[in-house]
Amino acid sequence: MNISIDKTISLMSSAFLERYGNKVDLILHFGSSVRGTARDFSDIDLCWVPDSEEDWQAMTVEVDGVLIDLFAIHWSNLEAMATMEDGRSLVLKHLNVVYARDDSARARLEGLRKKLSELSSPLERKALLEKAFGAFQQAAYPLYLLQRAAARKEILDAVAAGARFTSCLAQCLALINQCPIDTRREADLLALPKLPKNYAQSLSALAESREPQNMVQLSQDMMEEIRLLLLREQAEVCVEEPLLDQAKVDSCAEERNGLGHIIREARAQDAAGLCREGCGNLWEIRYHVGQAFTGRWFHDFNSISELTAQIPGLPLTELATAIEDKNYQEAERFSRKTMDAIPRLYEERGASSGVFSTLEELASWIKEGWKG
Repeated sequence: MNISIDKTISLMSSAFLERYGNKVDLILHFGSSVRGTARDFSDIDLCWVPDSEEDWQAMTVEVDGVLIDLFAIHWSNLEAMATMEDGRSLVLKHLNVVYARDDSARARLEGLRKKLSELSSPLERKALLEKAFGAFQQAAYPLYLLQRAAARKEILDAVAAGARFTSCLAQCLALINQCPIDTRREADLLALPKLPKNYAQSLSALAESREPQNMVQLSQDMMEEIRLLLLREQAEVCVEEPLLDQAKVDSCAEERNGLGHIIREARAQDAAGLCREGCGNLWEIRYHVGQAFTGRWFHDFNSISELTAQIPGLPLTELATAIEDKNYQEAERFSRKTMDAIPRLYEERGASSGVFSTLEELASWIKEGWKG
């Protein structure tokens, strides 16, 4: 850069404070010019933190070919960066404080930076893995756009969708590795220790391909490899002691209610309703009951088949087969058997099922056994 970064920042921040100073908690300098990774056409990144979520004023100029961008980042954004829910976490990791309204604003910022640094702890692995599931699911829409562009042979649209797709996957990998990275920089991504096999080659092949169907296949393969990585992480991390706490007990009555919905749709011989209620409630039963009795920890990332497939005493396989076959009579029969079996399963383990025949039984349980 031919211009002085320090003088530029001083001029821009002084002008901004003169006009909006009563609204400004912080002005921060971040980006490549702080990290020492600036290249040709890199800009000078500045942000201000308003005291209100409603303020969005910005100041963007170009001087001697250099873009200087001063825009709003709210406290809510910084808080999301501190938990890696916002993919711009490097803003918090590498920054200079240009201006702070007072010590409390500076302390609040430092607290968020400390929170981000603590995410590398093994104690945070499970929480970040759950966020990784979400980041992975967000890749689905760019993948759809890529598939759509490929079908229409819209090459530039396919390339753009591919870039969005790989950015979502990069954020997912950053979360798996508990490491905030610049998802735009391939070198930062490939330096992560936990990556799918041959990920570098797949990433390069997708970036270079201009054959739409090949781009779709590469993307689907990359997504499958990362999903397998997530499942391996889940199997290693998401295991707890089996626990029949009150939340698990409460789920017993909910699952019975869901089975009643399956029975209703089976009696109506409504194929769409049976599929909707059957799939949803089979997932819920295997999620809640399976978690209570096995200690496995699941997420809506998981498919039905990846949950606890067999829970002793519950005819879930038979119920699933009846739903698949649109066998309404068998779907009702096995729903009823499952409704009867779930309370027994809890009671055999010494836990209340939360299922009562009379109000007197409920009153007695509230008085003697409820542990809310």
